[in-house]
Amino acid sequence: MSTPEEPDGSKVNTSVGEGHFAIRYSNFWRLGLGIIGLGPSFSGVDLDAEELRIRFGWGFTMRAPRSSVARAGRFDHHVWYSLGAHTNLRGRWLVNGSGHGLVRIILSERGSGTSSGFPIHPHDVLVSLEDPDGFLAALGASPLGPDDTGLWSKPAPEPS
Repeated sequence: MSTPEEPDGSKVNTSVGEGHFAIRYSNFWRLGLGIIGLGPSFSGVDLDAEELRIRFGWGFTMRAPRSSVARAGRFDHHVWYSLGAHTNLRGRWLVNGSGHGLVRIILSERGSGTSSGFPIHPHDVLVSLEDPDGFLAALGASPLGPDDTGLWSKPAPEPS
């Protein structure tokens, strides 16, 4: 089996580490989101050799082949204006319980899942994590490029 390649010919590392990574919640919102089924006990990011799974209670679920993770990295902007699961309606999602610890994951093919029961197909996800660096080390994906890190950066191009 050959190793997947990026458009520029670089190899994609698909099996560095595995584990469960907790979504980060601000102290203020942890209890409130937990009461409505969106708290830490209902949420997280799971990574195994084959698949990436993100769950934010009943509000957001996503599955994607691990090999479809094109790039990932820290998103070092504090998002103070939003908590929950939000989209631009074009495949980009923000899934967060806090404005800190954000990681951006760009997929080369759309994932599948649901948001509030409706089918979705994300290709660009920002998620707040308790251990963003541990997740990124386990994921082993190519780093974000300079155009991927700005707060108002353009969404990643849609997979073809």
